[in-house]
Amino acid sequence: MNETSDGETGPRLASAGFRVPFGLDPSGALAAPEQAVRSERYVCPACGDRLTYRAGQIISANFAHRGGTGCTAESALHAAAKLLVAESVRAWLAGSGPRPVVRRSCSCGLIKDDPIRGGVVGVTLEHRLRAGDNDLVADVALLDAAGGIRLLVEILVGHEVDPDKRKALAAESIPWIELEAETVVDEAVVWKPRATGNVRAIECRDCKPILEARAAKLRLIARRANVPASPTGYVVTAYPCYRCHADTPLYFWEGMFVYSDPPKPVPATVQMRDSRAANRRYYANTCGFCAVMISQQYAAEYLWEAVFTTTPPVDPALYKLFQEWQDVEPGPLGMTELSRRVGQRNRLSRADPADAPKKSFADQWTTSYAMPKI
Repeated sequence: MNETSDGETGPRLASAGFRVPFGLDPSGALAAPEQAVRSERYVCPACGDRLTYRAGQIISANFAHRGGTGCTAESALHAAAKLLVAESVRAWLAGSGPRPVVRRSCSCGLIKDDPIRGGVVGVTLEHRLRAGDNDLVADVALLDAAGGIRLLVEILVGHEVDPDKRKALAAESIPWIELEAETVVDEAVVWKPRATGNVRAIECRDCKPILEARAAKLRLIARRANVPASPTGYVVTAYPCYRCHADTPLYFWEGMFVYSDPPKPVPATVQMRDSRAANRRYYANTCGFCAVMISQQYAAEYLWEAVFTTTPPVDPALYKLFQEWQDVEPGPLGMTELSRRVGQRNRLSRADPADAPKKSFADQWTTSYAMPKI
């Protein structure tokens, strides 16, 4: 995600030349250096400045961008990745290329490629939309016949999708994924999300019946507490309250750990409370039976325990939420990194990070989620 159309958030200028991964040929199509023809003219996909094509026996084929133009390597990479995503969709729609797939992994290790679903008839760049009170711009938008959004694709170079934008998209149930630009350049038709929002969680044939049983238990607990089990914009779990020991729902939402307000309508057990530990007032979970406040620190600890001590499988939505919170790549590589952090005992932002968790809830967790399909 980048704040300006060229992928930069400030006036960072490149004083020296740099290489760019793709250039635009005279027809406006992307061309890799290996496909370039020396007699053709190629320009930067971000700023339109003419590129120098270089290739020889010693130097590998590349496009060189002159310095001092205000453009940067990051800008060119961001623009090229957006065009690659759009071109891959257009080629599929025209029948001249494969259907792009979204590659994700289950917490049990299964890697699954989900093809783009039917209903997509067009794609646009720099798509402007209104979400609540927010005017947003998405890098790429996949649209249906009525012009509705089927999926937004954000390209990450230096700045990820910020919490305010995540919250606005969640409130409108607009599905989105965030791709690292380098992965798009490497393989434009296999999308490997670094982050996602409002998309259908991955389904694993082996894990599905276990997750369905946990979801059924959660619905029963939510009904007893008179709160919703799967409200839009939330990931919901159940845990035993530390005071009354009753199983009660616990809600997570985008930006929760940076004190962002929850999506509306807000469940009755998510309430504005004062916290002496945090020295602030914020929306926090409360027990649905004894009304005790569940602080952000406790909620974070419950989330950590759910991912690392619950008998597999971990709920896909909870797994994804945790990875985004800890800022690691989705899938097995991300979990390897998290396991390394556990080994270093750098678990949470406690006064003493080496302190062991106060409680371990392990298999007492149940989880559910409400994610619209794409």
